[in-house]
Amino acid sequence: MRTLDCGHPGPYLLSADARLAPPVLRLDAADPGLPLGMGGLGVARPAPESRPFPPGCTLLLVTDGVTEARDAAGEFYDPVLGLAGLGPVAGPGEVLDALVADVERWTGGPRDDDMAVLAITRRSEG
Repeated sequence: MRTLDCGHPGPYLLSADARLAPPVLRLDAADPGLPLGMGGLGVARPAPESRPFPPGCTLLLVTDGVTEARDAAGEFYDPVLGLAGLGPVAGPGEVLDALVADVERWTGGPRDDDMAVLAITRRSEG
């Protein structure tokens, strides 16, 4: 797959194999770009990055409404830690349901920011 970072948190790759570590990996960009619409500031646009997307794995994309969700102590939510115990998933719906439930548990109620999320599972080969 190819990714291009334009101001949102890096995507997360959830392993399809319980034996692999880490079970959730954040794919940070080597050269993160400015948010969309800010390219006129004279900063060069980053190039897309090629990354492996193994069969059975799930790619999770989130906005800062997820990563900036805070608990009662003011700590930010971390999908790597929050989803680490999820294990191999059956598909994107399971990932999204688990993420939304975990963020709600983390915050203890309504969030101050909206959450946009997308999960894509690559089918196993064959």
